[in-house]
Amino acid sequence: MGWDELKKQFQIALEQKYLDTSESRRFFNLAHSKNSHFFTKGKKFLKSIEELRNLFIPSTQSLFDDILDAATELLKDPSKDSHNLINNFRILEKKIQNRESIKTCTGGFNFVANSTFAAAGVTLATGGLYTIYNSIALLAAGGILAASGGPLLWLAIGLGATMIGLFIAGMTAYDAYTNYRYYKENQIREIKEFVHLLNPNCAANGEDLERSLSEGGRNINSTDTEVSMREYSLF
Repeated sequence: MGWDELKKQFQIALEQKYLDTSESRRFFNLAHSKNSHFFTKGKKFLKSIEELRNLFIPSTQSLFDDILDAATELLKDPSKDSHNLINNFRILEKKIQNRESIKTCTGGFNFVANSTFAAAGVTLATGGLYTIYNSIALLAAGGILAASGGPLLWLAIGLGATMIGLFIAGMTAYDAYTNYRYYKENQIREIKEFVHLLNPNCAANGEDLERSLSEGGRNINSTDTEVSMREYSLF
């Protein structure tokens, strides 16, 4: 199953879970508030999974597919064993810890680089808009004679510069935002919070996720974990 289909299945399961457990949509109540909180955390979970998936090398992307698929299965049937979700989450945490030594360089450098490109894109778009404004002013002042000369060329250049600048600014601004979130460990924290909510060992009584992960991981022998780590090797 491809990534787009996995996302779609997760979104359907999350929305269905919200609809099935919401007692009332008209009046405020505690149950509805909890369901809304769960739904919001689920959307953040999906966003963070996708952001990290795009930051890691392609050979590691199957790990994120497995995490999302396991979360979807638990949304559909909370009675299922959370072994797969917990195991894959622990592998992801380990990978991020292994990248800790280069996180400042990669995350910080990429954030600065993308921010610089975004600023350059905004500058280019602003220059393009200024050129368009002046070209239109010249066309309005010169009439037919001006239309056959330079103002039309500068108008075309201005339009092109504006479109390219906006494209560069949009793409690099999003990349800068994603790298900043990675540098601040926002993605793994949001993933962890939703794993907490999905795991029946801690969802009911609010126990700390680390305890739940430890309990869930008792059935996972070290050999299986090592095999999984090799299968999803980052480097």
